[in-house]
Amino acid sequence: MRKIIFRISYVVVIVLFLVSFFVLKKLPQKSEIVPDLYREPIQTETTRKDFSFSYRHKNYNVRPIADYELWGLVVSKNNINAWYNYYTDKNSVNLKDVCVVWGKNIEDEVYRDKAVSFSSGEWTCYINFSEYPKETFYEDKLSNNHLLTADPAIQDKIRNLNIGDQIYLKGSLVDYAEERSSWYRMTSVSREDINSNSRSGGACEIVYVDEIKIFKKYHEFWHFLNQAIKIVFTGLVITNITLFFIDTKKFVVEMETVEEENNIQ
Repeated sequence: MRKIIFRISYVVVIVLFLVSFFVLKKLPQKSEIVPDLYREPIQTETTRKDFSFSYRHKNYNVRPIADYELWGLVVSKNNINAWYNYYTDKNSVNLKDVCVVWGKNIEDEVYRDKAVSFSSGEWTCYINFSEYPKETFYEDKLSNNHLLTADPAIQDKIRNLNIGDQIYLKGSLVDYAEERSSWYRMTSVSREDINSNSRSGGACEIVYVDEIKIFKKYHEFWHFLNQAIKIVFTGLVITNITLFFIDTKKFVVEMETVEEENNIQ
């Protein structure tokens, strides 16, 4: 009976996970987009001075390059905690990379076309075309944003950003480096510096975030369910393994008891 329950549980969990996985890839329809997302980013000269801040027992030096505001739809993200990441982990000051589109890419609904999709690596947002002519996608209306901040409340909001969220960011485009390091990770300052050969998407902006607004969250229930399923699946595996060892131990004890009884006889 227990085996049947576990088998049914595994099937249900796997099916729900697959459903949530594909649902979470879908982007909101144009009718669901707030008007602010048709705006262009605003980049202006900054008067902000160099500064430093600490994150998880490390100090970082920051060089502001420009003041920056961005309205966008998150079409892809990189999870710094993913097991397959080589350069980033839970202690990375780069809290999350979000790839966003705005303006004509939303107005013309290119972002929802079946022939165009988005994905993220550790440093890059990729625009993937199957049939769509390049000319119809506005590559200067997309950017990959590496987000950092010292504000704990803003850090939490950044960590909770997901595909389909409609957001506003205000802060500075910056270069940054670990304290005592001479090597700075440098920001892009243009939405037009796209590597057309590799099709790697968008300007790679490093944004020190002073303010973040989430106009609309998307698929909140499915994000919750997706995370819950992972916890349940882990619990099932641990329970299964634990019960296996308990049963094995009982079996060994029973065999030893039988052997002792046979020896007495």
